[in-house]
Amino acid sequence: MNALVIDKLQLAPQTIDLDTVRQYSHLHELEDELSYEKARPTILIGQDNWHLIVSREVVQKNRDQPAASYTKLGWVLHGRENGIARPVHVINYIAREPSAEDEIDSQLTRKRYAEPAPEAPASPRTWYLPHFAVVHPQKGKIRLVFDAAARTAGRSLNDALLPEPDLLQSLFGVLLRFREGRVAVVADIREMFLQVKIREEDRDSLRFLWRKMRTKSPRIKGWASNEPDALVATESLRREQKALSIGDHTERTLGLIWKTKNDTLSFSLNLRNCPREVIQGYRPPTKREVTSAVMSVFDPIGFAAPITVLGKMLIQNIWRDRNDWDHELSKERDKEWREWLSHLKKLDKLEIPRCVTPYHTEGELHVFTDASEKAYSAAVYWLEKNQKPPHVALVAAKAR
Repeated sequence: MNALVIDKLQLAPQTIDLDTVRQYSHLHELEDELSYEKARPTILIGQDNWHLIVSREVVQKNRDQPAASYTKLGWVLHGRENGIARPVHVINYIAREPSAEDEIDSQLTRKRYAEPAPEAPASPRTWYLPHFAVVHPQKGKIRLVFDAAARTAGRSLNDALLPEPDLLQSLFGVLLRFREGRVAVVADIREMFLQVKIREEDRDSLRFLWRKMRTKSPRIKGWASNEPDALVATESLRREQKALSIGDHTERTLGLIWKTKNDTLSFSLNLRNCPREVIQGYRPPTKREVTSAVMSVFDPIGFAAPITVLGKMLIQNIWRDRNDWDHELSKERDKEWREWLSHLKKLDKLEIPRCVTPYHTEGELHVFTDASEKAYSAAVYWLEKNQKPPHVALVAAKAR
C-alpha cells in the first residue's frame, strides 16, 4: 500500500455520543466500538484500498435507523446520524469558544433569521439540515454552514429542489464596471443569505436542530473607497471610524487586492498548498503540485496572462512526458518549473491602475490577438488620444 504524508490533516474533529448509539437496540453490543469524542481523522483511505473498507459483517434493522459494518479497520457507523451529530459538534465548539455563543445566537435568533418550529405535526416536506461551524481565516468571523447536499436514506434536500435560473452577475463584467469610474466604492451586505425570506409553506424543509432560541434590516458594512469624501458623504458611515481611515488600506475585491490609497489592483499569491521544500527548491515538484500551483493563480481579468500561460504550457509538457501524478519531474521540467516560479513570485510587486477611464473623454478600444502552435491570446486596450500624453490602459486579456 502506498501512502503520502503531510504535517497535518485540516479536518474537523468528529463525535458520536454514547447516548445516541444507545437509542438503537441492535447497536447495544457495539456501543463502545462506535462511540467516540472529538476524534480527529489522521488518515484518508482511497477506494483503491477497498480491501480495508469493504464490509465483512453488517448489523442493521430498519432502513431509517443507523447500521454498523465491520471492516479490517474495525466497526463503522452508517445512517441517519447527520442531523444529530453535526449540531452536537457545533455545541461542543461553542463550549470551547465562549465568544462564539453570542455571535451565533445573534445571527440566528436575536435577529429573527430563524424561528422555533411549530409544535403541530410536521408536514410531509419536513427536512432537517445538518450544519457545522466555520471560522473565516481572514475575518475571524464564525458562520454556520447548512449542508443541503447531505444524504439520508440515499436522498438530499438538493435532490428535491428544482434547478434555479442562473441570476449571478458575470464576475468579469463586475470587474470591468468596477474599473470604469474615477471613484470606486465597495461594501458588503451584512449576513445577506440569512436575510433571504423563505415562504412559510417551504420553511419545514429547512429545519435544523438547535439548543435554544433567544429584527433588523439588511446592513451594509466594510465600506472602502479610493476617495475619502465618498465615505464621509454617507451619514451612516460617520460612526465607522475604521472605514474612514483610508491610509494604506487594502481591500479584497472579487479575489484581487485593491490598494485604495494608490487606487491600484494587485495579486496576493496563495501557494500554501505547495510544499515548502518544493517552493524553496529542495526537491523537484510532482505533476500534482505543479498543476495545483498553476491553477491557484486567480486572474479573472488577465493581468498575469503572460505568466499564467507559461504555467499552462509547462503542464502540457508534463502531460506529454506521461508522468504519474505523484512522480517527481525530470531535471529539464524542474528547470522550467523554477523559471516559471521566479516569474510568478514577481506578481506580488505588480500593480495595475484600477480606473481605465480616469478622464471620461472619448476614446477607442484596440484589440490585439496572436497565436502559435503552443498558445493563443488576446488583449484589449483603452486609448484616449485627446490627452497629452495619450492615455492607454489595459482593459482585459486572455491566454490559453
